[in-house]
Amino acid sequence: MMGRIPSVFFKNHKDTMCAGLTHFTTGYMRCWGRDTFIALRGLLVVTGLEEEARDVILFFAKVYRHGLIPNLHDGGNNTRFNARDATWFFLQAIKDYCMITEEGNNFLKERFELHFKDDDQGRHQYAQKGRTMSILDLILEIVQRHCQGIEFREWNAGPKIDDCMKDKGFNVKITCDLDNTGFCFGGNADNCGTWMDKMGSSDVSGNRGVPATPRDGAPIEIVAMQFSVLHWLADLNKKGVI
Repeated sequence: MMGRIPSVFFKNHKDTMCAGLTHFTTGYMRCWGRDTFIALRGLLVVTGLEEEARDVILFFAKVYRHGLIPNLHDGGNNTRFNARDATWFFLQAIKDYCMITEEGNNFLKERFELHFKDDDQGRHQYAQKGRTMSILDLILEIVQRHCQGIEFREWNAGPKIDDCMKDKGFNVKITCDLDNTGFCFGGNADNCGTWMDKMGSSDVSGNRGVPATPRDGAPIEIVAMQFSVLHWLADLNKKGVI
């Protein structure tokens, strides 16, 4: 599950975790944010492979955009941000890493340069350099962006990145119910932003572009991870760590 695959090298990162064998072994389909961070604690952190876990977190942190960690990494090429849950699995994995490993909260000080220079595709292409930030900066920005609301259209929307999805499905929107629950809501009937993400692809049965489980709203696992991460951040603040 963790290996060195030349087709997936990204900057100085060579070892990557595959989402599953054999379909997700190599190439652009190997590294998925959701699958990676669901598995990170069990495969790398509690088994003592701390250096590998650290590298995987940074591998994804560097392709942050739109307030999100990508669903599909693809070496910073046609990187897709069509998952509402991948970011929270990522944050939960960082929490686990900081609480379990020898490095602990010192990891929050680690600095890195963003691969994407702007959320806007045009500005990204012409900008000279991406922002430099710390892991803690990234965490706080992700939380703030979710609080403010996230709305964008996927870069290169259309058959180039998904030949099954309907046009509306490329629109990503996340809001936060600040007045009542504090839960993050998102999704629409034409996209599937959580782990049950099979998109219909059959013209014969007529389900092309129809998500099997769109899960609009506030799925329970996202709410749970949101609580877990915010509780951790609040505790770090009380202790004067952040």
